[in-house]
Amino acid sequence: MKKKIVLMLTVIMLIGLAGCGKNQINIKETGTSDNNEQMVQNIYENKRTEVKQKISEIKERLPETSAEDKGTCGSKAKWYYKDNTLIIYGEGVITEDTWHKSNIVINTVVIDSGITKLGNNMFSGLGSEVGKNIENFYIADGLEEIGSSTFVNCDCLSEIVLPPSLYFIDGYTFASCDSLKNVYMTDGVEKIGDSAFTGCKSLDSIFIPKTVLAIGNGVFTGCNNLSDIQISKDNRIFSEKNNCIINNDTKTLIYAINKDFSIPDDILCIAEDAIYGCEIDSLVIPEGVKEIEERAFTYSKFAEIKLPDTLKIIGNYAFENCSKLKSVYIPKSVNYIGNNIFHGCSVLEHIEVDNDNTVYDSRKSCNAIIETSRDKMIAACTNTLITDDVVDIANGIFAGFSVFTDTYNKANQINPDSFKYY
Repeated sequence: MKKKIVLMLTVIMLIGLAGCGKNQINIKETGTSDNNEQMVQNIYENKRTEVKQKISEIKERLPETSAEDKGTCGSKAKWYYKDNTLIIYGEGVITEDTWHKSNIVINTVVIDSGITKLGNNMFSGLGSEVGKNIENFYIADGLEEIGSSTFVNCDCLSEIVLPPSLYFIDGYTFASCDSLKNVYMTDGVEKIGDSAFTGCKSLDSIFIPKTVLAIGNGVFTGCNNLSDIQISKDNRIFSEKNNCIINNDTKTLIYAINKDFSIPDDILCIAEDAIYGCEIDSLVIPEGVKEIEERAFTYSKFAEIKLPDTLKIIGNYAFENCSKLKSVYIPKSVNYIGNNIFHGCSVLEHIEVDNDNTVYDSRKSCNAIIETSRDKMIAACTNTLITDDVVDIANGIFAGFSVFTDTYNKANQINPDSFKYY
């Protein structure tokens, strides 16, 4: 037996819909019932009424004349502070978070009418205790945009009611808001940016209005409690199939609930981070799928995956940290494979490329992927053998794998960086 060397390297954009038990996996189009959608709207309107009443009450109780501290936060935007409450008023865009300099503790924030945009990182809890202490955030009508990372790591924020004027939620807006469970929204929102809700551990339900035209990559990555997604029956871009959110225009799967889904037969592309952390044992990708984007299956738990004969492109780090994946067969149709597609797949032991593939091969049962024209090894596993005709090895492909002594010696001689993490 050959010796081995070990190289260790809810948001509920709904919105309070009842009947979602913790163990229930249920994505639905609200189009199945007009009553459901009307109920969503009624709940939203009630919440907006509560917000307006709360803003009015706070402004009356805490007038600017009583402020403990104050300042400017934009060309026409101002703020004042009283009793752990930050009130922002004026016009236009909030471009500066000058309240951070005052060492104040903020539990409640009011955004008054006239403010149209919250700038990037305005209330982020990264590197600051200001964002981490925010429990209540009340937004008046008029706000149109929320910038990137505005609420990152606002760990105490559990609910937010977005105004009907809002049309753009930028990337990472609510990322890693650990307590965020309810996000109430309505028609008007057009775009939800990349990773907007990534890492929201308490998010369990979401409603996608009919006006949403774009949903970014990885928008719900790491939302492990998300079990109920509802899509307006009148949304012309997105729909639900088999517990997946589908972009109908591009036939792209953009998100799948990680515990119970199957990939629809008419899909052409699996988007970046679409099937992050899925917990099913085996996965079949249906015929017709042509592209797997980068990191599409990161941290998934399947031991087996069946790739279709129609597949052409496998993006960078496509199967990164799939810690149970043991075997992969690359079809003859694949003509592009990105960098480090098996990075972190520590138990992967068998790789085979179809003999009729004209771009890649796994010559002499080497348990690797070789770019044929350049004799370059671009993917490897624990049982990889380096044949004498291999002249180059890609960076990082052995990082984290236990490999044969002979493989280690040859790889280290050809490219020592093949053992480094990239």
